[in-house]
Amino acid sequence: MEMEAEVKATSTSHEGSLEQVQAEKISLHEGGIGRAEARFIDVGEGGIGIALAENVTLKEGGIGVALAENLKADNSSIAVALAGEIGGDVKVFFDLRAGLVCGLVAGGVIGLFKLLKRR
Repeated sequence: MEMEAEVKATSTSHEGSLEQVQAEKISLHEGGIGRAEARFIDVGEGGIGIALAENVTLKEGGIGVALAENLKADNSSIAVALAGEIGGDVKVFFDLRAGLVCGLVAGGVIGLFKLLKRR
């Protein structure tokens, strides 16, 4: 297991995992981070709960919530991705487009129920 980060804030480590890391660049291999904030995040066979970065590269890993300008992945999964550009072989369960559609549908259903309730 290899973990590397130029840490600006104190972080806690438990069995190959870090609770929170704030750095210029984070490189994570076969480990986990609860919340990671950096300009560049590189994950290989690891996972991050929340990733906030300009550029995220993910290889055979997973992220719960990713907020990034550029997100590139290979054989990976992301639950919620809000990114300017998403590329590579990645399974995104909920992205910006899905969020907009979900909001429109929910708004339409709520509006319909309110109209029906008035009658």
